[in-house]
Amino acid sequence: MPLLIQIVEDDISQSEPLRKLLVENEYDVVVHASAQEAILWLNTHTPHLMLLDINLEEDNMGYRVMPLCVKKNILTIVMSSRKNIPFEVSSALHAGAVQFLPKPFNPYQLLMTIENLLASTLPLCRRNRKTDQLLPIYDKVYIDSERQELVDETVDPPISVVLRPNQSKILSLFSIFGATILTRSDLVNNVWDGQVSDSSFYSEISRLNNTLAQAGTAYRLINTRRSTNPGISTYEFKKE
Repeated sequence: MPLLIQIVEDDISQSEPLRKLLVENEYDVVVHASAQEAILWLNTHTPHLMLLDINLEEDNMGYRVMPLCVKKNILTIVMSSRKNIPFEVSSALHAGAVQFLPKPFNPYQLLMTIENLLASTLPLCRRNRKTDQLLPIYDKVYIDSERQELVDETVDPPISVVLRPNQSKILSLFSIFGATILTRSDLVNNVWDGQVSDSSFYSEISRLNNTLAQAGTAYRLINTRRSTNPGISTYEFKKE
């Protein structure tokens, strides 16, 4: 059954392209142009994710939707605004949004954000205190969190790969996000807190892949989409 996304946006030039993009990627989508319409619909429905414009008919009307979202325990709310200022961002997060996105949207980046947020809030990855399963499809490839090792049980005998701290963080992100593909920004922001040079980033990825190759596992972190904007280049942990 497709996941349901609610778009609350009064500008049709914003909502219609976004609706088409999500439908093309097999999501069910409903669109409401006002806080009142959104609240009326929410009384009888619960979306998996909501994209909510802060400034609907007038400034800050989007916040009127939030109390009902909290009451209904809607966990995944992305708020947006053209006012990309610290106060707007902090207000959105304080109100209950899990993420703030400035307008105009980068369609591909927005889609990646939605996929990662849905994956991280839905029970796609089985995890426990000792192991982080890297991906839903890789039942036998996981991180041993206590020993900081990658374990590959797809081969006989199983391979254990000792990882450097950053390498372990990089691979663990796939289980934390519950995603098959992460952007470079995801990796940089969650491993280096957003502060790393291009050369250091690529050196770490290269060093990680050399470590995996030397240990004998067939899995690598592969750049699957190169972009003129390095931040949205994407990486996939997969079998070569």
